Amino acid sequence: MQLWLPRFLLLSETAVWRTGCRYIELGNEQYNANYIDQVVAMEKKAVELGIGATIHYMFPGNPGFLNATDIARAKQLSPRMDAQMLADIHIGGGGAVRTAEALFAKDPELNFGAVKAETNMGCHGFIRAMAEASDLNDWFNSPLAAKDATTNRLHFRTASFCMEDGTDFDHWDQGIAFFLPNQTWLQPPGYVHQMISRSWQPSALNYSANSAGVAVASPQTLFSAQKSTDGKTLVMRYINFNNWTKPSDPAKVTVRLKDKRGAAVKTTGEATMTTLQSLDGRAANPPGQPALISPRRRVLPSFADGSVLHIPSNSYVVVEATLAEGIQAGDESARSSQK
Repeated sequence: MQLWLPRFLLLSETAVWRTGCRYIELGNEQYNANYIDQVVAMEKKAVELGIGATIHYMFPGNPGFLNATDIARAKQLSPRMDAQMLADIHIGGGGAVRTAEALFAKDPELNFGAVKAETNMGCHGFIRAMAEASDLNDWFNSPLAAKDATTNRLHFRTASFCMEDGTDFDHWDQGIAFFLPNQTWLQPPGYVHQMISRSWQPSALNYSANSAGVAVASPQTLFSAQKSTDGKTLVMRYINFNNWTKPSDPAKVTVRLKDKRGAAVKTTGEATMTTLQSLDGRAANPPGQPALISPRRRVLPSFADGSVLHIPSNSYVVVEATLAEGIQAGDESARSSQK
């Protein structure tokens, strides 16, 4: 911040727009007692440049937010800048959504947001991949992550520490990609992000999840579903993982596709399943086998309401299906699982 503030205050309007800067981190994993003053000074300059209310100011308190004194000061600002203030949550592979919810509940009168700008898990193997997949499902399912900028409170999540030297197998080797002079390759968590990027759809779907008639605990981390803008492409993301010492059992998932009237949604029958799997939660991709743990894609023989998906042990699965008619707002994608 010692460099950012004076540099920002000297920027011209053209320079600000050229950088595309919309998020600025003020400090790093310590309590920044100057945060409110810095936000006020930088926003004053932003207003002068004609870009007021467009920049968000991140507070990486690891993982807390403002103390009572500074919250009171934030509430006294005129105009209020709550929505531009963000708690920057630096924690492990998962848990950022629950942490953000707790911070929001602590002071509901301050309408600040949250980001997860660092994922600090200290590893790059398959267990990290499952943590990334689980946490991303949680973000996709959270009502706090809204399309409407006026109601959105979860702004972004990063994998962070994306690139590491291929010789960097130390006690804190958490790169999701490694490099050597002759090659660059992904580690298992990198493939999770690749699978999501290649199957990205913009709109989340409602769903319910049960096993033998009993609601599944914490389904928001196990499953998520999205659709395309026209509703004709359906994506389902499923995690079947126990822990790094004991592989999970294979699972059979029965898919129920219903519209808001309860009628089955028609499909074309065309669908693919992409699977990332490792029975060893500690396994990673060494230089000699850079694709040892990597996604495998296959075409499903059929797909419709009532189809049964066979989910392998210790796996992250993405199913992409084409629908004959679009899923509309209010329609549901529901699944039940039996092991």
